[in-house]
Amino acid sequence: MKRQKRWILRYQGDSNSSKGSTLLSVLKSRSIEILDDNLPKMVLVAGTKAEIESTKKEIDANWIVAEENTSYPIPDTRKKISVKTV
Repeated sequence: MKRQKRWILRYQGDSNSSKGSTLLSVLKSRSIEILDDNLPKMVLVAGTKAEIESTKKEIDANWIVAEENTSYPIPDTRKKISVKTV
């Protein structure tokens, strides 16, 4: 089975606990796995891009959906010696 991508759903509107319960009911009606439901402002889920896109159409526009970034570039901190030729 292919590993599903992880997505972060974050609420950008004013605080309203009913928004989170509405979101959870929409997510549970689909085959989206809820990994962490730190409601009312943020939810971490796993699902395919198609499932997430169709879910975005059903939820409040104040919910921002972004793919979880699991890798970050690390700068090379080693000193570099430049040799000048005359």
